[in-house]
Amino acid sequence: MRKRILKKIARISYHRYRLVLSIALILTIVSLLLSFRLELKTDIINLLPPESKAAKVFCRAISSFGTFDYLIVFIRTTDTQRTSFALRYSTDKNTDIKRLENFSDSFAYELGKSDLIEGIDYKISEEIKRFFQEELLKRPYLYLSSSDIRKLKTKLSDEAIYRQIKENKRLLASPISFATKDFIQKDPFNLRSIFKGYILQQKGPYNLDLSRGYYLSPDQKALLMIIKPKRPPTDIDFDKKLLKTIKEAEKKAYKEGVRVDYTGGYIMALDDERMIKRDIILTLSLAFFLVLTLFFLTFRRKETFFFVSVPLLMGLAWTVGIASLYPRHLNMVTFGFFPILIGLGVDYAIHIYNRYLEEKRKGKDTLSSLEITLSQTGEGILTGALTTAVAFYSLTFTKFRGLSELGFLSGTGILACLLSMFFILPAILSWQVKRKRFVPKLLHPFGLEKISKILLKSPKITLIVAIFITLILGLSALGITFDSDFRNLRPKETPAFKVRNEMGKKFGSPSDPLMIIASGKNKEEVLQVNERITQRIEELKKEGRMEYYQSPISFLPSKKRARENIEELRRFDFESIITTFKEALLKNGFRIEAYQRYIDEIRNLEARLKGPVSISGKDLEKMTKRYLIEDEEGFKTLTLAYPVKKILSPKEVDEFEERIKGNEKGIKITGVGIIASELKRLITKDFILATVLAFTGVFIMLLIHFRRIKIVILALIPLICGIIWMLGIMRLIGLRMNFINIVVTPLILGIGIDDGIHIIHRYLEKGLVPRSLGVGGVEDAIHHTGRAVVMTSLTTMVGFGSLVFAQYRGLATMGALALLGVGLCLIASLTILPVLLKIMENTKRHELEK
Repeated sequence: MRKRILKKIARISYHRYRLVLSIALILTIVSLLLSFRLELKTDIINLLPPESKAAKVFCRAISSFGTFDYLIVFIRTTDTQRTSFALRYSTDKNTDIKRLENFSDSFAYELGKSDLIEGIDYKISEEIKRFFQEELLKRPYLYLSSSDIRKLKTKLSDEAIYRQIKENKRLLASPISFATKDFIQKDPFNLRSIFKGYILQQKGPYNLDLSRGYYLSPDQKALLMIIKPKRPPTDIDFDKKLLKTIKEAEKKAYKEGVRVDYTGGYIMALDDERMIKRDIILTLSLAFFLVLTLFFLTFRRKETFFFVSVPLLMGLAWTVGIASLYPRHLNMVTFGFFPILIGLGVDYAIHIYNRYLEEKRKGKDTLSSLEITLSQTGEGILTGALTTAVAFYSLTFTKFRGLSELGFLSGTGILACLLSMFFILPAILSWQVKRKRFVPKLLHPFGLEKISKILLKSPKITLIVAIFITLILGLSALGITFDSDFRNLRPKETPAFKVRNEMGKKFGSPSDPLMIIASGKNKEEVLQVNERITQRIEELKKEGRMEYYQSPISFLPSKKRARENIEELRRFDFESIITTFKEALLKNGFRIEAYQRYIDEIRNLEARLKGPVSISGKDLEKMTKRYLIEDEEGFKTLTLAYPVKKILSPKEVDEFEERIKGNEKGIKITGVGIIASELKRLITKDFILATVLAFTGVFIMLLIHFRRIKIVILALIPLICGIIWMLGIMRLIGLRMNFINIVVTPLILGIGIDDGIHIIHRYLEKGLVPRSLGVGGVEDAIHHTGRAVVMTSLTTMVGFGSLVFAQYRGLATMGALALLGVGLCLIASLTILPVLLKIMENTKRHELEK
């Protein structure tokens, strides 16, 4: 049945080649027009499984509280040797700091004119100052924790008061900023040291020096500015417009001796888009050029460029047209299907062209040559393509959307290239023959005759060596580890990545935060839940496992906690504190009148402790609007907790969730670390499923094709050995599994089997006994089909190998692993398979002789 269909295709392509080429051209034009609908998505969210519970919680958190991506400006002073003469001799530290402050003020003023920006954060805001002066200092009982109450009691002891006033005298005599003097005047007890955490609470886990009121680095040589745009970074057009606006503002605020760099989600999104486009062009061009070069060097004819490039490009165009319909976008994973299809699609051309030339050299006419080629070699090509497509389609069952879509596009692309080669290549050959006569040249032998003689001389010894190597590398493969850090999938050499690393040296490099969401029917209920969350995080901080957290509870405590604090503060002797304060002021030369307002505040504190508990104000609403919301489900708070470890294992994630949630049901935890842990679980399970499905599909296709279980097992042995060798060497060279290259193993099941299929198919074709393995055909199969097998493996390796040059390290490791896997499957097919066939052939010969 299959042979008749394939012969029919050959006759149609020969007699109606103009019609075939016309239809193919129309399909190609339509596909290219559809390709303009394709979008390029760079956000990691586009790779998450939509049905995953962890993904749903993450997306719901982003939907409720907004994205926590910012555009971060890294401002620093430059080397004075590169600046003007005046600056070269103005290297005083305060001068450098003043340049940073002046530039940031001018820059922020210019940025404030843009309607693309929601907020700019680079110094202690007026809201924070008012909150500190009018809330924290006047009503500390509302905001303090139990540990803060103990610190306050220590601060207000007689010894501490005398020591602090003496320190204030020293500070005021030194060259400090106006902001610091203002703080000393309004907070002579330095209670701000207790409340420093509250001031820093909204600034993220950065190591900041706030002594001058600006977000300076500890060495005061750099300044951090955090910009919150109005739209998310996934809007690339918005990102481009935003960056242009910011660059224009930078020019207007220019100050000599100041350098400005940018990083954060918005800049990384632009870098990602640029890198993906660069990788698509580079890998596609490189793969296409190298494949055609290999084809030309092998067949040594100029026409081969035309024979291969036209059907290959048409097959790619058809696949892109299908991609514009589903999934309608490309991401950082799926764009890798371009070089993959180039490497695999050209394999069919090699087998068809090689067999076609072989038949032509025997003196057959063009039609007969095409019929034999498609009905004989074409049958093996069909089985090989279907097994490869099945392996790719098995990825569609994975939960990781990037791999699922890659599987769909690559599997569909394989079938598109197969149709293209079956119809268009014979049509081109028919058209070319009718135009002029040509002398066919066979494939290069690649030294296979010598190699096969050496291997087949002592087949049992060769087999023992292969078994020994397989056992050693199999043991090595057991030590493979998994890299679950998303950042290791991205390019390292982008400008934004480099700036982030440099910024990390100045301000620290925090881990990805855990997003803890508490829900309640009313504000008081949800604030109490949030307090319990904060207490559990504090315990983790004491254990050295949590570095920092941001919580609305610092600004919006529950009334219950405020009442408990009031009871503690009522035990303080405020009159004794005032007396000690006055004595310390006089002893250090201060005028008591200058601090009378502060003394009155202390006296009035006892009266305020008896008043009603009230927590409100526009400043509070502005500072907490990102962490406390009300929707149709009630009130929700968001707490961001930053673990000390940047990468959490699934076990650590589970433990954090258990510790933070306790027994409460109204708490949900998400974040990049949670997503990575969940994806690792899913993809590990899906990897097993995809591998089983791919292996089952390959086994069924082989059984349908060969119809003998013994032959199927023979074809599978070199494939399995090649995969074991790949995994063992992967461990030895330090290559780790990740969310992208894990796809290679099921893919190799579909790709690596092709070599064995073609060798066995040719072995059985050469007049062997139909119901047995036959006698005397191993050398012939290796000498003829082995050439095409080597060539197709090389082109596949070139296609995958081009991914090694991708900036995205996930794809680069995928290309490296596939390159290794295809090469090792080729070696196994040219060594183990012929040896097994030879041993079985010798066994059959002995049986016949008896």
